[in-house]
Amino acid sequence: MAANQLFPEQYLLNFSIGAIQAISKQVPWEQLTKASMRQFRVNGMHGAYRPLPDAQLLYKIRVPDSIKMLGEPAIKHFLKGKDASHIQSHTNGGSATAHNILFENYKTNRARGSRDMNQAEMVKINLANRAEFLRHPAFYKKLVNNTAKGMLYGALFSASTSAFVNIWNAIDHEQSWNKAVANIVREAQAGAIGGAVAGFGFTVLAVACPPVGGAMAMLGPCLGLIGGITTGFGLLNFTLSKVFSKKPKVSLLVKPRTVELLLLPEPQKLTLPPKFEVFALQIEVPKVDLYIPPKHPLCYALDGQ
Repeated sequence: MAANQLFPEQYLLNFSIGAIQAISKQVPWEQLTKASMRQFRVNGMHGAYRPLPDAQLLYKIRVPDSIKMLGEPAIKHFLKGKDASHIQSHTNGGSATAHNILFENYKTNRARGSRDMNQAEMVKINLANRAEFLRHPAFYKKLVNNTAKGMLYGALFSASTSAFVNIWNAIDHEQSWNKAVANIVREAQAGAIGGAVAGFGFTVLAVACPPVGGAMAMLGPCLGLIGGITTGFGLLNFTLSKVFSKKPKVSLLVKPRTVELLLLPEPQKLTLPPKFEVFALQIEVPKVDLYIPPKHPLCYALDGQ
């Protein structure tokens, strides 16, 4: 039996892996270099310096959170080629405070001249700035790293759980070793795919919609804890069922065309197809006669009580 058939809670682990991998902290103002801080103080000031608290506010409300999550190189890349454009133009009495500033392509800003920015232009600028992360290599590097980590961790968790279950089943002769290995590989592949999809998807969500990233910061570890605990209980229950509910092994008497299984109160007969392979027999009712067709290659490990 495959591990995830026994422990579907393991999918919570893959989900939480992706969520945790996608979590990124935004660069706070205090961690910016002096050169970056200076840009926020001088942009749009026409040679003067913006007060430090207002420069900090400008950074907070006008640099998208998705850019801050990618680090200071992305912040510098965001400011490159942009003017601190006045919503109400400087010529028309607009101030240079943070609430009257939007970062905009310098060509567009200078083409506007002394005209105030209209509502449609403000919406367009804000949307363009929110999508700016798509232009920075740091986003794609983060995306690849988180997808790869999600794939690796998902495969490891799934393979370890599946190995525990399937190896024990193989030792108890409930399935062949080939089947056990096939189950482990299949579950590892499923875990890798789940972890990769979660890592990719949650990274995109966290960067494109930072409030989602904040929710994942709380949700991911909680789901990981729940998934880990429930999977652990599932493994414990599986172990206890193996230890305390072992079925009795049965002596097998091999005859040319019939195998008689003892311990049965009523005789039963099972006809096997020519290429059918019996690896092990677990008996819960008392007498079975197995009819073996002529020339059938049948091998039994005779081990009984």
